[in-house]
Amino acid sequence: MTQAEFQRYQEQTFDSYVKRLIRNEGRNAKKELSRRGEREVTPYHDLPAMSHEDRYVLEKLAVHSGAGGVEALD
Repeated sequence: MTQAEFQRYQEQTFDSYVKRLIRNEGRNAKKELSRRGEREVTPYHDLPAMSHEDRYVLEKLAVHSGAGGVEALD
């Protein structure tokens, strides 16, 4: 095997390795996304409202002071 043939062999071997690595990483990423999709809960914005805002009308309370006057509390 000449030096040029050996260098070409190394390049082809490396090229094959990289292509296989990229293909397998793509497969792994696809599997991981599939697994996450099965385990994840529905996105938060798709959930129905789980709470609501209470709106109470606040009334002024009248409190009698000890001196006979009336104070308004807010």
